[in-house]
Amino acid sequence: MLSCSNANSQQQMIEQLQAKFAALLQADPELQGAQKVALLGSMRLQQGSLEFSLQDLYVWIEADRLCSYQQFRQQLYQSRFNAWLQQQGYQCVSIGNSAKVDQSRYQLRRM
Repeated sequence: MLSCSNANSQQQMIEQLQAKFAALLQADPELQGAQKVALLGSMRLQQGSLEFSLQDLYVWIEADRLCSYQQFRQQLYQSRFNAWLQQQGYQCVSIGNSAKVDQSRYQLRRM
């Protein structure tokens, strides 16, 4: 396994995440792209928004080929992914917030 501490691996992971989300956003209205993109785990389309956990994202983009889950989570928080989403007109918000970030749920929705 490559380390996410490697700048190339970090960039590759974020690019994979952006590509997956771009496929979702491309066919929106109301995130209908989710019907064309395989969703995994507990990811689901709810009332025009996508709900997921960080662990869902890790599996969905196959980040396990690049780094551990903990490295993925750290790099995601340090990345400009949320800024990229905002440029696309979307945001990720915390829903069903848990004291443990790994148990928190997030929602992708239009701004």
